[in-house]
Amino acid sequence: MAHRSRDRFDSAASVELKSLTERMDGLRLVAARVSGDQKLALERSLDNLRGLRNRCEARLEDARRASEDAWYLVRVHAESALAQFRGGLEAIENQYHRIAA
Repeated sequence: MAHRSRDRFDSAASVELKSLTERMDGLRLVAARVSGDQKLALERSLDNLRGLRNRCEARLEDARRASEDAWYLVRVHAESALAQFRGGLEAIENQYHRIAA
């Protein structure tokens, strides 16, 4: 039963990470079209977001490799990293919408 829970988490987290990464890459393309100081601020934010993404990927890998005893705690850290990445992406999307308006 616990093995199925792990598999479901791994699958769902991988799909979400891929989706969030695609959204981030789309924002990077949009940032190339913005000019001036706004472009620099947006690119800086995207660079910070890339760091959150890398951290998230590392935490998900930790969850995949964790022993059965440690898995629940490691999963909490992976979920937290995924939430931080999601929140950072949404903040940058809001920042872009303010720039575009």
